[in-house]
Amino acid sequence: MMALRSREPLPEGQFTPAHYRSVHHHLFQDVYTWAGNYRTVRTAKGGNWFCYPEHISSSVKNADDR
Repeated sequence: MMALRSREPLPEGQFTPAHYRSVHHHLFQDVYTWAGNYRTVRTAKGGNWFCYPEHISSSVKNADDR
């Protein structure tokens, strides 16, 4: 489903935390009920951990600094 959503226009906006969440919701709304919201659990795939939930908000805010 994400592949189909990725062919649609992404939500417009500035790259703020709210905009990142709207893009996440757009892409993953058919996959995760929590799409567009910050995760509250730790998760990994293929042995690689995703950003821990307690660091997501600050990591997104710091994305412009990279």
